[in-house]
Amino acid sequence: MITLPTPLLKQFAPLLDGLARVLLGLGLASMVFVMALTSAYGQATSPRTQNTQLIDRVLAIVNREVITASELARRERQFVAGLTQQGIAIPSRAILREQVLERMITDRAMLQLARETGIRIDEITLDRSIARIAEQNGVSVSGFRNQLESEGISFAAFREDVREEITLTRLREREVDNKLQITEAEVDTFLAAQGQSLQKTEEFRIAQILIRIPENPSPAVVAEAESRVKKAQEALRPPRSFASVVREFSDAQAVVVLAADAACVPLMETAAALDLDATLYLFGSCAAESILDAAGITVTPTAGLVTTEAGGSASFTVVLTSQPTADVSIAVATSDASEGVASESSLTFTAANWNVAQTVTVTGVDDLVQDGEQTYTVVLGAAVSSDPTYSGADATDVAVTNTDDDDAGITVLPTAGLSTTEAGGTASFAVVLTSQPTADVTVAVSSSDASEGDVSVSQLTFTAADWNVGQTVTVAGLNDAVQDGDVAYTIALAPAVS
Repeated sequence: MITLPTPLLKQFAPLLDGLARVLLGLGLASMVFVMALTSAYGQATSPRTQNTQLIDRVLAIVNREVITASELARRERQFVAGLTQQGIAIPSRAILREQVLERMITDRAMLQLARETGIRIDEITLDRSIARIAEQNGVSVSGFRNQLESEGISFAAFREDVREEITLTRLREREVDNKLQITEAEVDTFLAAQGQSLQKTEEFRIAQILIRIPENPSPAVVAEAESRVKKAQEALRPPRSFASVVREFSDAQAVVVLAADAACVPLMETAAALDLDATLYLFGSCAAESILDAAGITVTPTAGLVTTEAGGSASFTVVLTSQPTADVSIAVATSDASEGVASESSLTFTAANWNVAQTVTVTGVDDLVQDGEQTYTVVLGAAVSSDPTYSGADATDVAVTNTDDDDAGITVLPTAGLSTTEAGGTASFAVVLTSQPTADVTVAVSSSDASEGDVSVSQLTFTAADWNVGQTVTVAGLNDAVQDGDVAYTIALAPAVS
């Protein structure tokens, strides 16, 4: 089904004075007929003769332009389609014809005035408008055209309808909007005249039980939803509170309207389930229980937070959706304290601060392990309160990502400049890991020339407990009893085994 643009002009009868001379003959003896005759001379004969055929009828004349029955029939079909799309009841045919014809007369007179005053809509503007309409319907212009024609709507006629709507809008902007002025005195006079009635305006508290169904639901889905509606209706009996029924059955625990106090209003039994925009609604209200703001806990945001092992933090807020009758406490903790910690261990809301958002800051923790980005959760525990509408209410947990700042590596200091002697002189260097391992790390140590120098240890082992404690390797020179001058050699550290 194509969604056609809603007409932008409703009624402009006051502007018709002096502009239109209307001969309206719908249902009256003065109706004018236009007939094509088979006679070679085109002389009119009775429409009941076999040689005549009714082609069209003139229903109204606006200045020198006529409105025919075929034009009215086409516009009627458009109005019926629009009302059907919007779910609005279609009036009787007689009333609809009269309303549509009046609208056509008004539009025709306004279009005449637009032409006389030089308002023209070029093809580029028209094409852009139609492209926007197609986009609103989620299709291309060619696809939109095909859908229109599949529904029996001429694309050429649709283009002209859009052109007329744009023309009427521009005329209104020039002739009405720019000339309409309301003075402060007129506003004061209106308020003074309406003041007494405005003071008597009654207000009501309204809450809802919402039971959703998807678009194009299967019969089984509709049946299940109707069953829930009936169960909710049965549950709305004293001493059961409306709030408790909302919590059990409603898919949206939110307020529809807030207003002044009133006594409990019973559920409308004759219209308990209404199908509005693919949603089943069950309405009732009870101001005496102070449950118009359905009990709930709002957390913002619930995802996308990022902390860092360098101490970077992120925050979210928590607030109640209605005033509790007793204090409401919510425990706060992280699912992995090695990745992040929360600034608060619990939040308490009272009848005085329930609508003031409380902030929780989460700070990343450096775990010293090269583990990449790690996800964890800030867990908000079930609410603890003597208020039955909040007791056990479970807020949405918050997803957080902690970015890593650790790199796995082995640091050796120094790596050059060491000197030993054949007389037994020694030199030393230290080895340490750059991040905490998840298992023991072993590094083999050896000399490239055992005749020149030897190492104090053949291997080094690092654990999760001592990974950041440097281990010393001592190299001792050896006497080879050969006059060979200074000889360079290397202490080799093999690839780590873990």
